Amino acid sequence: MEKRTAEHLLRCRLYEAVFAWDLDMFAELLKEEKGWKAEESGRKAGREALVIYLVQKYGWTIEYCRSLSDPDLRLALVDELKAWKMPEEFLELDAPISAFLKQNPAP
Repeated sequence: MEKRTAEHLLRCRLYEAVFAWDLDMFAELLKEEKGWKAEESGRKAGREALVIYLVQKYGWTIEYCRSLSDPDLRLALVDELKAWKMPEEFLELDAPISAFLKQNPAP
């Protein structure tokens, strides 16, 4: 494998991780904003908040909303995510990854 290929694969996975983390953070903060309590903790609780939100917004079934992949969720929430900003106190957490991605943009 060429080094260029390895770098490309690393960038792709880092972008996937950043996008997933961004969606998870949006979900957790949505849960807190709405005051929704969840039995589960962590990522599953946030995802359940997205399910509730999408059921309310679109009238989709719970099963359908739970079946959505990350890219599908991002598409369904495109307006909300466009308007949403990561709180300042969390921006430093992904600073090293963001710096790498800025220096090595996706092809």
